[in-house]
Amino acid sequence: MKWNFDGKVAIITGAASGIGRQIARDMAASGANVGILDLNAELGEKTSQEINNLNKGKVLFIKTSVTEKDQVDAAVNQIFEKFGDVDFLINCAGILKDFLISRFKEDFWDMTIRSSWIRS
Repeated sequence: MKWNFDGKVAIITGAASGIGRQIARDMAASGANVGILDLNAELGEKTSQEINNLNKGKVLFIKTSVTEKDQVDAAVNQIFEKFGDVDFLINCAGILKDFLISRFKEDFWDMTIRSSWIRS
């Protein structure tokens, strides 16, 4: 099925790799302008270049930690300034730590709790 997202705008978190990256590529290939947010600047820039090479939708990569509200606010504002209203928000950012609660380190616990503002 061919999607037509011409003129639509998507913000995709965790878009430097994995599922987020593929969604960003597919949406851009279907004409969407995509704002990709990720902590990994190297992979984010690489993904951004790959999307630019598609010669379809436009892309803006912003190094962002979704656990930091100020960074997310700034990134969203940049995307609004560049592309206008946002039509899609796709959340693929995440962390995976294989720990039993008894082995949680304090910094990981703090990061997990700090990110809870996204769900509230």
